[in-house]
Amino acid sequence: MKKFVLLICFSTLVVFSLIGQTDNYEFFRTRKTLEGFTTFFDVVNLNDEFTADQIISDLREDENISRADYFKLKNGKDRIHIFYNEIIDANYVRAILQAYNVDYDLSTVLLNGQVAIEENKFSDITKFKSNPNPVKYSDFPTYTNTGNKEIDDLNYGSSKEKWINENPEKYNELLKEMENK
Repeated sequence: MKKFVLLICFSTLVVFSLIGQTDNYEFFRTRKTLEGFTTFFDVVNLNDEFTADQIISDLREDENISRADYFKLKNGKDRIHIFYNEIIDANYVRAILQAYNVDYDLSTVLLNGQVAIEENKFSDITKFKSNPNPVKYSDFPTYTNTGNKEIDDLNYGSSKEKWINENPEKYNELLKEMENK
């Protein structure tokens, strides 16, 4: 009987520990750099520049973050841009934000593998298809998001490189147009 009661108690603890699991946040606007990675995200509840400066100061003090900057966007959103190594993740950075009652804008990070399109509406990031085609050239490669960022980036990079090698005059024309914008 004691074993049965202990088994029930243990099972109850396991269930409650699973219920109490925290959400998992991930950066998805991440780029590889020579020193590690870079990403940016928007935050909510950032009420003043002083708090922004404190957050940036805390981020810069971390030995795994080589650079951190704060920007006020034209649309009024607050954005943070960091350069970091593989030790840092979105959950770690969130703890720093929450120390100042600031949190992620859920449209700029993944929450449990999903991104918020609108407030309280989430979508599976693997279903996104990007179509950054220049209007001028419909044969320019497109980026397809399958959920595996490393492979998606490699596939897009090699497709783009191939297109550039096969269409140098088109590519130079695109570059000139971008310079004039």
